[in-house]
Amino acid sequence: FSWYTYAPKLLKGRGDIVWIYGGPPGVSRVSSAITENPLRVWLYGIDGWVHWLAVKPGEDPWFHFDGGGTALAFSGARFGIDGPIPSVRLKLQRNCLQDLTLLDSFKMKYPLDQLKSEAAKLYNGTRPEDWWTPRPALADLPPSEWTNSSIDAAMRAGRTTKPELHSAAWHNVHSFIMKLASEAK
Repeated sequence: FSWYTYAPKLLKGRGDIVWIYGGPPGVSRVSSAITENPLRVWLYGIDGWVHWLAVKPGEDPWFHFDGGGTALAFSGARFGIDGPIPSVRLKLQRNCLQDLTLLDSFKMKYPLDQLKSEAAKLYNGTRPEDWWTPRPALADLPPSEWTNSSIDAAMRAGRTTKPELHSAAWHNVHSFIMKLASEAK
């Protein structure tokens, strides 16, 4: 999807609801990394995303995380809770979504492109266009000629070096949103 900058406008223009998917960041990354997908979706102008591999924390996530580095919910059984316990990262992501909803509401007062530019800059020093992956030559071939390895190679070649994500990345955006909200009163 990220190879086709024209896709959101085309798909949304015909009335489609547009979702992408991907895995959540591992628990060893800075906590603000959990806000990357919501921000990407908002910058792309699409409707949402689905997490992949977010509910299997391993057999003993409290003491041996065994491959559950992307889990966002945990079994409450250890604490006598009959149901899942959301992770702090999931709660951070929910807060991010609420912030983005508020930020999007300001598009009546400020140009949306200006809001997107400021959010991307405050988040990691980028521009909205930096969030797209350059279209590889593979995309010009018929999909019947694509292979898993050629897709992987195209994705690796298209990855650009991103600025280091700081723990305050989302806090910077949140502060901007709260400033706009205080001015709107």
